[in-house]
Amino acid sequence: MKRTSLPLFIISFLFLISSAFTQEKNKKKLEVFIESFEQNERIKNVDFELLQNGQELTKINSKKGSFSFVMNEGDGMYSIMIKKNGYLTKEVIFNTKNFPFEKKYDYQDLYIEFIPVKNDNEASYVYRGEMTYEPESRAYKVDQIDSSMINLKKNYEKSLERLKNVHREAVENGDALAMLEEFEYAKNFYELALEADPDDAYSKEPLVKMDSLIVEKKQQIKQERQQVVASLATKDETLTEDSAETEKADAEEEKRKATKKPVLSDSDYYSVQLGAFHDWYDESAFSEVPDLLVADGADYKRVLSGRFNDREKAVERMDTLRQIGFPEAFVVTMKGKERIGF
Repeated sequence: MKRTSLPLFIISFLFLISSAFTQEKNKKKLEVFIESFEQNERIKNVDFELLQNGQELTKINSKKGSFSFVMNEGDGMYSIMIKKNGYLTKEVIFNTKNFPFEKKYDYQDLYIEFIPVKNDNEASYVYRGEMTYEPESRAYKVDQIDSSMINLKKNYEKSLERLKNVHREAVENGDALAMLEEFEYAKNFYELALEADPDDAYSKEPLVKMDSLIVEKKQQIKQERQQVVASLATKDETLTEDSAETEKADAEEEKRKATKKPVLSDSDYYSVQLGAFHDWYDESAFSEVPDLLVADGADYKRVLSGRFNDREKAVERMDTLRQIGFPEAFVVTMKGKERIGF
């Protein structure tokens, strides 16, 4: 009996190891590759801090400005903080519950666009985003989120002793957002600062200006939308009246030019993405979009609006498109037919 018990124990132990190895091997994985850019130039010596479910996994400085990590199905929450002196800090959150994990192995490129800090107030603000998956377009994207105000309100309700810290953070965030012309968010932070300190004269002064700045920005967007609509409705008045046949031929030529999609070059530019598709999409849904572009890239067909060298112009186009029926429109950085920035 003693001679047979030892081999049975070894066989059972090996079976448990093999079973655990098989389960780990069968887990579906999603690998994220992160690269850093400012305009067209790569950023080097970038700090990356990766956490899983609130626990730090790794913290490194990448000389190349790149980083990658693997998520397994059912891992929970990941977050990565991306920092470099002189630039706005960015944080991206990943919830594995929201990803399909349809393949045994999949990957996603994430291009981080670094924005230089203009002053000390901006240096304290963190751009937060969450990577999500859209089943309809079968594409990943990163949406900006704002949790700073929620955290500040919780701190305010938790303890009166923290009112000074709440006031200070609210003013700093309000100033930073005002510099970025996010006036509605800035107004909320200044109002919170006054809740913490009703006698604060510093917050009262910009708060008085916020409503007028918000109205001016909305009027600007409205005017630009009217200009877009007017340009779409403008007809070519240079048609000659020589004959009905000439008018018909000219009208058909103008229609062909208006519907022709421009060919994208390999240069970098900003644009506004309306959708990303693997194969077929309904072109009629975008028939009234100004400056329509279709970037037929390696992975997706991206439906875009406009080419801009100035990011602010792209943001203005995004706001216009959201008002005319495209609430999910967002700004992307493109290189030819491929998206290179978040």
